[in-house]
Amino acid sequence: MRRGPDERLVTWKKSRQKSPHLTPAERAALPEEITVRVIRVRVKQAGFRTRTLDLGTTLLDSVEYPAAAVAAAYLRRWRIELCLDELKTVLGLEALRCKSPAMIHRELLALLVAHNLVRAVMASAAREHAVALDRLSFTGSLDALLSFAAANAQATTRARRRCVWAGLLARLAADLVPLRPGRHESRAVKRRLRSYPHLNRPRHDDRVLRHGSRLRRPAKIT
Repeated sequence: MRRGPDERLVTWKKSRQKSPHLTPAERAALPEEITVRVIRVRVKQAGFRTRTLDLGTTLLDSVEYPAAAVAAAYLRRWRIELCLDELKTVLGLEALRCKSPAMIHRELLALLVAHNLVRAVMASAAREHAVALDRLSFTGSLDALLSFAAANAQATTRARRRCVWAGLLARLAADLVPLRPGRHESRAVKRRLRSYPHLNRPRHDDRVLRHGSRLRRPAKIT
């Protein structure tokens, strides 16, 4: 059923083919059919060709959820990618160091608390100086927070600590990243694996010197 030139309602029925990712109970819990609102959006960006996107959503009320608002929310999905990059690349969540489940849980919790702390400082700077939160750099904010932490630790009075805090917020608000709407990047891994073998035994038991394709152990000193 069409609601306009770029909007219509369609009915999606559950496939008869069994999915390998769902258990029989999970598949039985799914409805037999759902109504989806399909919105056609044309993305115009200077220097690029106009792209046509068909967005599907279960938000059927076109008055409460206008097509322009749904399209704007979809185009902001890059913010999620940036948050994942902040956690994995900047804070080092991509490669966990702990081994036991309990310590891994603590490591994850510590990094998430650190991420929320930096984001809270960025939100305070954006609110205090009336700048867009999207224009603040997470990496720059983290570096500034670490550099101002030493000055804040040396502040002996409340007035001095307030002055340091105000200076931190002003610095974050002044260092804005460029406005890049519609930004997207290729899904590619930057980190390259090294060609060295894994050290899977104690280091003192693996004293092997590699020379070309030959392996030799160090000579014993008598």
